[in-house]
Amino acid sequence: MSDFVFVLPLVKDDLRRAENIGQYFVKDVLTTSEIASKVREHLSKKKSVGECDIIDSFDLLYSSLVSSALSSQGRKKAAPKSAKFVEWSSEKVKALGCLQNLFELHLQRLWSPQPVEEEFINLVADCCFKLVEDPSSAKTAGVREAVTAILGLNVKKHSYGLACVVKIIQLLQTCEHAAVFFADAMLTFVRKFGVTHIVGDTIRELCRLDSLESAQESGSIRNMATFLVELSERMPDLVLKSASLLDSLLDIKSCTIRNSVLTVFSKAVLAVLSRDDLAPGKKELRDLLLDKLEAHLEDENAFVRSHVLQLWQELCVRGMIPLGRQHALAATVAGRLLDRSSMVRRHAVCFLATSLDCNPFSAKDCVHFAKQMKTIVPTLCDLLRSPTVSDVQETIAFFVSAHRFGVEDASVGLREMLPLMWSAEAGVREAVVSSYREVYFDAKSGGNSRRVCSRRPGGRGT
Repeated sequence: MSDFVFVLPLVKDDLRRAENIGQYFVKDVLTTSEIASKVREHLSKKKSVGECDIIDSFDLLYSSLVSSALSSQGRKKAAPKSAKFVEWSSEKVKALGCLQNLFELHLQRLWSPQPVEEEFINLVADCCFKLVEDPSSAKTAGVREAVTAILGLNVKKHSYGLACVVKIIQLLQTCEHAAVFFADAMLTFVRKFGVTHIVGDTIRELCRLDSLESAQESGSIRNMATFLVELSERMPDLVLKSASLLDSLLDIKSCTIRNSVLTVFSKAVLAVLSRDDLAPGKKELRDLLLDKLEAHLEDENAFVRSHVLQLWQELCVRGMIPLGRQHALAATVAGRLLDRSSMVRRHAVCFLATSLDCNPFSAKDCVHFAKQMKTIVPTLCDLLRSPTVSDVQETIAFFVSAHRFGVEDASVGLREMLPLMWSAEAGVREAVVSSYREVYFDAKSGGNSRRVCSRRPGGRGT
């Protein structure tokens, strides 16, 4: 055997090549079947000729190592098929349940006389908020209940309120599903753990966000707007306590936020300030909120004007508009019939038709209201000739309501509708036919105006 240099490489594949003359390298890498025969041959030679030099059989050793490594990799890839893995989706619910049980204990005794370490509270709470970031986890009932309980216990027992509010605001800005999740969570905080202050604290911190001043309607803005509305649906009385803070949001550029605040005010009137025997202070607050709603009928943004008209329509249907406000409100809404936005015009007509159907006046006041409706008939007749289909359809519906109510000159509108029988729009033709059928052939609508006019008032007295 000739002399050569054997260099120990850093990487095994370097043994396949020689960088210098006289350096040893592996010439042949054997296959698995070849290795077996070579091993038998090597062992037979060993018995007959004695100990073999390791260099003489190094190609065989190298081939065996490579083959063994490849076989090992193959087994590792196949392992998951037979290996038993932990099902985390179910195990995390169990883990959260254990943490909930832990926090229900008097943990302070472990640190007595000091309070529970803030690092420990934050560690567990951060894990909970991390789970909420994942939509699938947040929708899992077990996760939702345990996370809410752990956070609620931390707020109640371990002074975690401010830190919790900060984390909630952060997630509201990044996670779309967080709005509903935390609205539900706060309801639990209040009802189960009695931490009512967190509602006002969260609204206060939300109102301080600089990002709300942006005119761009980002996902963050929409999430926080949704959160305010969801919160007011669950706890309108607690949200109402922050009315002055929310009022400041009506001056910002985001129409989405303005719409959400106006919705909150409307829901507060419906749910909290709807009694006939309101105390003077409550009545004053109700009127203030209604003033805000009325003022934004002339908002610079068409989406806000349209949205407020829908809120007023709901208030009208529920009989929550004080009688003393009806005439001025109807006059303001009538001005929206000439709005440049077809969406606003449509909802203005809808509100006026609804106000007729829900007739909030007694027989005495009914005459005055009918005369007021008469003044807008010419404008509505013009809308019958609008190129916008929704304008025409809603105006047709209005004249049907006006006829039932006994509005003078309602018949003028009914006559103006006749040429629309030949409209190119199928929806318009169908609306005309349906309205004529209801007015002239439906026995229930005939002679109904006086009865509607004299029915029990549906609005608030003052």
